[in-house]
Amino acid sequence: MSLNSFRTGLGNVTSSPVGKWILFAVGALLVSSLVLSGLGTGTNLSSLVGQTAGRTGTDVIATVNGDAITREDYDTTRAALQGQLEQAGRTVGSAEQPLLSNAVLDQLIGAKLQLQQAKKSNINVTDAEIAQKRSQIIDQSGLRQSLGLPTTASLADIDAALTKSQNKTVEERLPDDTLRQLILIGDPQSGQPGKLQLSMLNSVSVSDADAIQFYTKYHTRHILIGNKTRSDAQAKTQAAEIIVKAKAPGADFAALAKQYSDDPGSKNKGGDDGFIDQSTQYVPEFKQAAFSLKPGEITPDPVASPQYGYFVIKLDAVETKLPADYVKNKTTYINAIKQQKAQDKYRTLMAGLKTAASIDVKDPALAGDRALAEAGQSGSPALSQPKLKAALASYQQALKANPAAPEKATLNAALGQTYQFLGQTPQAIAAYEAALAAHPDPALEITTGQLELKAKQNPQAVAHFQKASQLAWNDQSTHIQLFQLFQQAGRSDLSAKEGDWLRTYAKAHPIGTGGGLPGMPGGMVPSGAVPQSAGSVHVALPPARKPGQ
Repeated sequence: MSLNSFRTGLGNVTSSPVGKWILFAVGALLVSSLVLSGLGTGTNLSSLVGQTAGRTGTDVIATVNGDAITREDYDTTRAALQGQLEQAGRTVGSAEQPLLSNAVLDQLIGAKLQLQQAKKSNINVTDAEIAQKRSQIIDQSGLRQSLGLPTTASLADIDAALTKSQNKTVEERLPDDTLRQLILIGDPQSGQPGKLQLSMLNSVSVSDADAIQFYTKYHTRHILIGNKTRSDAQAKTQAAEIIVKAKAPGADFAALAKQYSDDPGSKNKGGDDGFIDQSTQYVPEFKQAAFSLKPGEITPDPVASPQYGYFVIKLDAVETKLPADYVKNKTTYINAIKQQKAQDKYRTLMAGLKTAASIDVKDPALAGDRALAEAGQSGSPALSQPKLKAALASYQQALKANPAAPEKATLNAALGQTYQFLGQTPQAIAAYEAALAAHPDPALEITTGQLELKAKQNPQAVAHFQKASQLAWNDQSTHIQLFQLFQQAGRSDLSAKEGDWLRTYAKAHPIGTGGGLPGMPGGMVPSGAVPQSAGSVHVALPPARKPGQ
């Protein structure tokens, strides 16, 4: 796994635009989605989510250290996110569904862990704080105005209006338990931290020496000994042995990194990280160990990382450069550093809690999505294979329940992705065909056709491309892609038809400068012109991670 993957942001999970948006948007939900989705005068969003026969909102889909996550929790959060995506004009195709599902589940798991930690830390919420939060949310939602009430209307007045229109009361929509969670773990929509985060901030102090270190850059090298393909004890022992070798007279750390490191992103560069500093989003345990060294020193012991195994770190050089106005605005800088340190401390806490947690995903479809996402993040085939096989078994189990057509399409599309990652092309094509039989999807038609092209099944590929052209009737990007794919399939006649379509479209929509096809001016698709099913999100395998990436 590349050190870039040690960065604590969300962007390393997927490279697709829709995927990145999913991960951005889901971070703004958490508990607040459970609150705000049901506050309006209409139906709670969770009731809008299609339920498979036999399921109920109280079904337990996962447990976190014994605490349940229910179907209603999941459906409500997912529906809120789906609404955000649709409002932003982003369509989630079959290929993105596992990512969306796992992102929602992961946030709910994180919320449970935070609430458990707050309880361990004896962080409590008073009745007065709950009442204040309820009042604040009512004010922010504009509920009085939507009910036609004056701004001075009391909670009793609001409840009376809601009851008259056959809606749930405010307390039913904003129960104490939900508000308690919101107060404890924060309100992402307003950016207000929760009591748990504030406790971290209050536990951090920053001295002048800390501030100077914050603006000090460190040129480091590292060797990673992972604990995924070997036991933790074996990884620690091997890292300790490497430290002995690295400290031996005349030892070449770069050569040892090339020989032993499990980090493909840096091993062929001799483990070189370049200059990093406090703001570099590497895992905190790495930074803490590296910044305690002097130039030329190597960590005396293996540096344990809950996520990755054990680091052996060497510090090559140090340089310090304070901002020009540091003395003048020292207080401002120190406060910013304090917040950064608190965030690092919080991330370390959450990573540790997640690693140590007993997480049982009971819903087979979600278990498959989780395993598939973890396989995508593993960084190496050796680590991804067991996850992919687990995903395969979970999806097959979910399909045995004979779900409704939309869910069957999603499951088969995910099954196809899993087979594709495993290099089992015939099985992947069959799964994609089953998904398309359950629900049309132009992007999936293209993906299936691309696989068939690679398998020298050109007639079948052309049929899928033609279907995609019909489904994505007004999606310029899809037709640009099809123009090229028909050429690859040896069908210049169909490619010419796509070219004609693109020229006609460009004349009718002369906005912008080109759609990516050489010699063919393009236009931007007007808002609302593309049907919800259209798009060009593909189930394309990412390239194998290259050293240094």
